[in-house]
Parts: sequence; C-alpha cells; structure tokens
Amino acid sequence: MTSPVSPKRDDRSVKIARDLVVKAKVIAEVKGISIAEYLSEILRPHIQKDWPKAIASITSLDSTDK
Repeated sequence: MTSPVSPKRDDRSVKIARDLVVKAKVIAEVKGISIAEYLSEILRPHIQKDWPKAIASITSLDSTDK
C-alpha cells in the first residue's frame, strides 16, 4: 500500500544501506505510507536541527575569506 506522491513534494534518489531499506519498507507498509514519507518524517527533525549550524559554519567560513 503506497501513498501517491504529493505534487508539493520534490523527491530525490539517495543511496542508503540495503538492510535499512528492507526494514523501512516493512515499517512504511505497516504504517500505510510510502517509504519516502516514512524516511522524510524520521530525517526532518534531525536535518532541521543541524541546518542552522551548517549555515552558520558556512557563513563563518565565508566571512573569514574576505
């Protein structure tokens, strides 16, 4: 049971360990969502937390180059 991709989404392909994909597919199936939705919901909070730090680091590096 796979959910259709929302027109708002802009999905990309990534490589991920096969054993994790196998497990994630089963979990997504049980939840009734796509594997993309499942992985996105897991990754989003971590990426949102790390994003400001990454941008600050890049900005800091950029300002030292000038």
